[in-house]
Amino acid sequence: MVTQRPAATKKTLPAQELSAFCLQMALLLRSGIPAGEGASILCEDAAESEREWLSPLAERLDLGEPFFSSLEQAGRFPQYLVDMCRIGETTGRLDDVLFELSRYYTKEEDLKKTIKSTVAYPAVMLVMMAAVVFLLLTKVLPIFQQVFQQLGAVMSPVAQGLLSAGSWLGRFSAAGVAVVGFALFAIVDCPPSLDWAAGAAGVFAAAAAGAAALAIGMLSGSFTPGIRRRAWPFA
Repeated sequence: MVTQRPAATKKTLPAQELSAFCLQMALLLRSGIPAGEGASILCEDAAESEREWLSPLAERLDLGEPFFSSLEQAGRFPQYLVDMCRIGETTGRLDDVLFELSRYYTKEEDLKKTIKSTVAYPAVMLVMMAAVVFLLLTKVLPIFQQVFQQLGAVMSPVAQGLLSAGSWLGRFSAAGVAVVGFALFAIVDCPPSLDWAAGAAGVFAAAAAGAAALAIGMLSGSFTPGIRRRAWPFA
């Protein structure tokens, strides 16, 4: 039977769902249940979104259409999976092929999670340190400027430039918070592990402590590049 590919390609199922589908179908086939009946069993316990493609798949299989062709017509499976099922169905080892495909997509999903976690950790660290610098420039330095003026101290052009930058950034404080929140949401879409969260909190605390030490140094006059004291009138 010659079939044509679907004209409109739908969104391919994620690797996790592909792995689960292949494993369930392999178990049903190995138990002696026909593919059409097995797809109908899966459709009964599936969610509404999954029934949209499982139900037509079961109908095609009940009509005697080959398994690989039914998957291709569903439009939700990658071509690699369809081709492997074609080979498995031709050689009479479809259940073994489905088992191996399940393992393959499980490893693919694990690899994606590992890469995402590896990239997300330093990205979140950078975002958190940027947030600390943003708060230091917009909230902390202006307070110390008032203290310096009361003590008769003068800030150097470098420090004045940082204050000007903080004043400019302060106009976009709401937008900055929104950007930081969006960046964290885009980077991390799953709850981090305990060690991951502890590391992030540690870096944030270290950055905050460094900012506080810098501010205290400026206040005490030890940060000489940033502060230039006036001569006291009574000295």
